[in-house]
Amino acid sequence: MQLTENEMRRALGLELGVEPVKDDVKREKRVFPHTLVTYSVRKAEGGPTFKFEYKSRSISVDIAKLDAEKEIKSKGLVVWALLDVQQIS
Repeated sequence: MQLTENEMRRALGLELGVEPVKDDVKREKRVFPHTLVTYSVRKAEGGPTFKFEYKSRSISVDIAKLDAEKEIKSKGLVVWALLDVQQIS
């Protein structure tokens, strides 16, 4: 796409009294492949279990599980059960 000098000046806002040209094209949100791991966890002291979801950028199920378990342990929680693993692309 070739722009003339006047169009370029207008786009850069260098012409007086003229607003810069704005693109009406909206960017689409890109969905990257990832793995969603769902665990049932509880606090280290005990108590009721609750659902913990972790979204990993890895497409490997094993690496996603390990990353999720590291995150759970860093928050002071204990893994009770693995509920679900979904690969989303």
